[in-house]
Amino acid sequence: MEKELSESELRSLERDRKDREAGARIVRELEDAVNNMDDYVFSSGFVEQLTCRTHRTLQQNIARLFLKAFVAWAEIGDKGEGHYDLRNEDTVKLAQKIRDAAKNSYLPLV
Repeated sequence: MEKELSESELRSLERDRKDREAGARIVRELEDAVNNMDDYVFSSGFVEQLTCRTHRTLQQNIARLFLKAFVAWAEIGDKGEGHYDLRNEDTVKLAQKIRDAAKNSYLPLV
């Protein structure tokens, strides 16, 4: 017999679904941007906006997000060569170094 979910549990599940969809949408937008970019122009503007014009608390949150992505790429590498190929091998290898260097680091919410 399935347990009926409370209204707060349903709201939480809906919020989670919307957050996952928003994350996926942002990744697709970033994919589109890097797929059609003049690398120097786009990356310079992106990095300048991110590091000089974004609120410092948000910079911390973004760095935490990027670190989480590096950890996920590193874990792909831990699974072995069948889980990545030459197109993202350098990303996986660098991510493992970053993960290992940041092993005892913590980026608190400030």
